[in-house]
Amino acid sequence: MSDTEFTDIDSLKELDDKELEKLVIQGVNLHIHTSKASLAKRILENRRQLQQLKIVKDVKKSSNELTIIARGLKEIVLILNFFKKRWLPKQSIWIRVGSFVFGTLLVGILLNLFSDAIAKFILGW
Repeated sequence: MSDTEFTDIDSLKELDDKELEKLVIQGVNLHIHTSKASLAKRILENRRQLQQLKIVKDVKKSSNELTIIARGLKEIVLILNFFKKRWLPKQSIWIRVGSFVFGTLLVGILLNLFSDAIAKFILGW
């Protein structure tokens, strides 16, 4: 078997990245697409693309979780604004700010207790 017609791809797939990089750096017949070095280069590129794809999926998952949290916070603000407009329309700005802060703290404490209960009793953490 010559170095320009390499067909044992499975043996290359078993090598780790360092060994594949050595083959690529040596670059024997790298310009020939069926050579050992060229196949090693493509395997390395494929592994790196898979790693990047995994990172992108993780970032997308985190982004979705943050979007869900932001939507939840938006709902809380809408509820607090509803109560502010309904119960405190003609109060001074300090009373409205104080009630908003107190309401936000109260809702935050309730959400924390609720999430702790879910984590302890339902999920068993």
